[in-house]
Amino acid sequence: MAGCPAAAPAAEAGGGMNERSVMKFGYVRQILGSIRKHRGEPALLLICLITISLVYVWAAASLQLRVTDITRELAIGVAGSLLPLIAVMLVLLFAVASWRLYRNQQVALATKQTLLDLNEFDRAESEHKLQAHHVKREEGLRGRYEADVTRLEENITALTRGLRGGRNENAIDR
Repeated sequence: MAGCPAAAPAAEAGGGMNERSVMKFGYVRQILGSIRKHRGEPALLLICLITISLVYVWAAASLQLRVTDITRELAIGVAGSLLPLIAVMLVLLFAVASWRLYRNQQVALATKQTLLDLNEFDRAESEHKLQAHHVKREEGLRGRYEADVTRLEENITALTRGLRGGRNENAIDR
């Protein structure tokens, strides 16, 4: 059910549906959404059906059939000859929408995998940068620490000289 986000709410609702029928319902919902999103295709289908119907009417007119000549059997025959054509067009419409859904899912899966791969690469790169940052920071802290120790040693040495020198001078002056 991971590939069918529309099935999740229906699956949570429980009810008498099993997981497979919920998935099918989710896919049908997505296919119908795709058809609705691409409204030009159903409109093109309708235009084709109207055109074919007009061709039938023109053929009847060219045969010089009058309204009174049209019998119930003839009307059923004409409608019956249109039904396979309508069915084929609807199947093609759903096939295009299904292919579009399949393609979108493939793109989504490829994008997800790419993002996961990038995240893994970014994680490795980030760890490397972090490790380099810590090494550099430790070197900087060690350098500052050594500089502070050196400065404190110099200050202690200067104070010690000053105290020794100052005692000697004070001792001489006294």
